[in-house]
Amino acid sequence: MTAASEAASSRVMVVGAGPFQIDIIQSARKLGASVLAVDRNPNAPGMALAHEAHAIDTSDVDAIVELAKKHNVDAVVTAASDAALEAVAAVVEALDLRGPTLGVIRCCCDKLATFEAMSTAGLSVPETIHVQTIEEARVAARSLGNARCVVKPRSSAGGRGVSIVDDLNGLDEALKLALQYAAPNAGALIQA
Repeated sequence: MTAASEAASSRVMVVGAGPFQIDIIQSARKLGASVLAVDRNPNAPGMALAHEAHAIDTSDVDAIVELAKKHNVDAVVTAASDAALEAVAAVVEALDLRGPTLGVIRCCCDKLATFEAMSTAGLSVPETIHVQTIEEARVAARSLGNARCVVKPRSSAGGRGVSIVDDLNGLDEALKLALQYAAPNAGALIQA
């Protein structure tokens, strides 16, 4: 069976149907796959391009897994959407498909876990300290031996909430910004 004939008999779920997923939807259709799109916005541009579309928030993992099971999808994918990755991995695991596992996705979406995994693997990473409060941030910045540091949310993506602090005077505002973008109780990272 060729890739094109295999795709023609496939049902592909695309998690997210915004501008970044349009190419995936169109490519899957060109290959002959049946495309099932989910996005919280029923008017997302990819919804009209899919064979079937469901208005489900991409963070509603349980609902997306149930839909994938109901339609017995053969593949699941997203693009440029950290928020959709957990749902993709959950579908992969629930339907025994090829793709990233929940453990991998959770590690990749948690900056502290990522730095720890990279360090354990022997890769060079910046010295990183997890903090929750301004007092912890001040101690961390001093312990790094340098007032210049990077402050970032432990979670979040796209560079949101990241600051470079040149001296301890900017640390309070940088931490406040980082915590605005971090998941509840996730805290922030101070790096030298």
